[in-house]
This record gives sequence, structure tokens and C-alpha cells, in this order.
Amino acid sequence: ITIRGGKDAVASARQMIEDIARRDEVKVPYDIHLHSFLTTRPLVVKDRDEDGNKVQDEELPCPLEQVKIESKCDRVSASRQDQKIMVIGKRENVNLARALLEELFRSNRPHVTKVAFNDVLRVFLTKRVGSGSERYSPLDRIKLEHTGVVACDINRSTSMVEIAGTAEAVKNGAAALEEVIAEFQPFIRTIKFPAKITGTIIGSGGSNIAELTKTTKTEIRVDKDKSEVVVLSMDKDEAQLDAVEKVIEEAENY
Repeated sequence: ITIRGGKDAVASARQMIEDIARRDEVKVPYDIHLHSFLTTRPLVVKDRDEDGNKVQDEELPCPLEQVKIESKCDRVSASRQDQKIMVIGKRENVNLARALLEELFRSNRPHVTKVAFNDVLRVFLTKRVGSGSERYSPLDRIKLEHTGVVACDINRSTSMVEIAGTAEAVKNGAAALEEVIAEFQPFIRTIKFPAKITGTIIGSGGSNIAELTKTTKTEIRVDKDKSEVVVLSMDKDEAQLDAVEKVIEEAENY
């Protein structure tokens, strides 16, 4: 690299280039169940009114941001896809960041349990409701209400909810989630239909099933291999399930 300029400017540029050349770049593997814990900024109550209700929250750095601050690295970020944490900085800073990460992993090594659920519940379990910063899904609430749970996420490949954290927190969180799922079980209905009307039920590009979902205010999953639909009433209204069944019967008799 050729540097031209005034004496001081050249010296400064040379120092910067040498600093960059001394930077290391490493990828540190991590347990995917720690992803939410590592990347979520915790909220603490900064102020309350005279009745004890919180009126102001303060967002703290997430654990990875804290590692970046303490190690003085240029970058400390996690990739869920690679399941690795990218660390970039001066060699001594990178070594410090790796040591901080290893300690973080050791002190937060999660227990994991899996809870089965009907796939038609997927939207309900992940849909956030509320207003402003107070928007939470049922899975979010498992983490909020059970201190020690660091992750509560759906594994799409297995259709299982995976709960990770301390042993006691995971046990209690799984029990709470199973109660939620059981509460909706009476309002899930499986409806069989002849394979020949599969296209009629689904419609072009899923238009018919989308319209049926909208008009009956239900969640519907179509299993073409089994020739059946699974219907959920999130309002816990059997009349909504009956309405879907009636439409399918009419399509069958058309």
C-alpha cells in the first residue's frame, strides 16, 4: 500500500492500516437455544407512578452487546443460520471476547424440553397482541412469566415448541404451555373430504381457503396427503367450526 501526503497524515494512515492488519476475525459456535437470550435487550423499570405502576422502561444492552462493550471489539454478532458468533477486533480484544463468551455459555447452559402441538395452533402461539411495547405472544409470555427460560421457540422441522433454560424454569414453562394448548384442544376439529375436491377447497393460489379463513374467523390447515382440513377457533366458538364443516360438505355434494 502506497501512502502519499503530509508527514503527520502519512504516519496516522500507516498506524490505522497496521491496526486493521492486526485485527482478528473468528467465528464462535453457540447453542441455538441461547440465541434469544444473547440477542434480546432486557427491559428494566426505570420509573413508577405513586401507585407502583411502571411509567418508563429502560432498555439495557443485550449480552452480545455487553461483550462487545467490555472487550472493545469492532463487532460481536450472532448468525442464527450459521449458529456462530462473529467476533472482529484487535487480537487481544478478540481473545477477551472469546473468554467472556465462554463464561456466558457456561453460566447459561440451557436445559431443553420439547412440547408437541397441533400445527394449526402455530399462528395463535406466535401472534403478538397488545399495544406499543406491551405486545406479546403466548410463547413470549412463557419467557416473561417464568424467570430462567431463555428461549421458547417453534422448531419448524419437528412442529415442536422447544423451551430452554434452567431445569426448574423449563419444567414450569412446559407445564404452562401444555395448559394453554389443552385449553384450545376442544376447539380444534379435523374434517375429512374426498381427494377429488382438494382443488376446490384450496382454490387457485389458496384463494378459497384464504376466503374461508377470513369469513369464519378461523385458522385452517389443509393436509392434501390425508385429504383433511384441521380447523381452529381462536375465539373458542364451535359455531365457527360448524361453518367451515358446512362449506366443505357443500363442496363435497356440489
